[in-house]
Amino acid sequence: MYLDIIEEIYGRDSALNDGMRVMALDLTQVRNLSDSEKEAIRYLLEPLLETWQKDSIGSPGTVKCPNPNVILVAEEDLMEQGLLSEDGSYFPEGILIKIRTVRNRKNSFTFSAKKWSSGLGANGYDDCKASFKEGAGTYKLNFTWIS
Repeated sequence: MYLDIIEEIYGRDSALNDGMRVMALDLTQVRNLSDSEKEAIRYLLEPLLETWQKDSIGSPGTVKCPNPNVILVAEEDLMEQGLLSEDGSYFPEGILIKIRTVRNRKNSFTFSAKKWSSGLGANGYDDCKASFKEGAGTYKLNFTWIS
């Protein structure tokens, strides 16, 4: 289900993906996944991202980079790792996707998700709901925002 959520937000405003060499994935505030499950998402995301990139080739105005790297990193650590512009306002070679769980219940949770490239290049969803029933997960995105 998390891979589906990431695909959904990745596909929104595809212009933010232009020239992407790095997808930073911040799952530090996801409380219902273990560290090894977060690493598994990162691992599974790399080939999926390559496919998503290929599927969108040919769209007007898009610039794709083959084999972008997917890294697990806290949003606040991007600057320290030298991935942001000097003033921290722009991610020149990538995008950040951040998912945060807000409320966890036994078979459901509320979450927010955002995709960020710069102060003027971001979008996301707030107050989203996810649930599990008989081993299958579903989600509903709410309150869309864009900057």
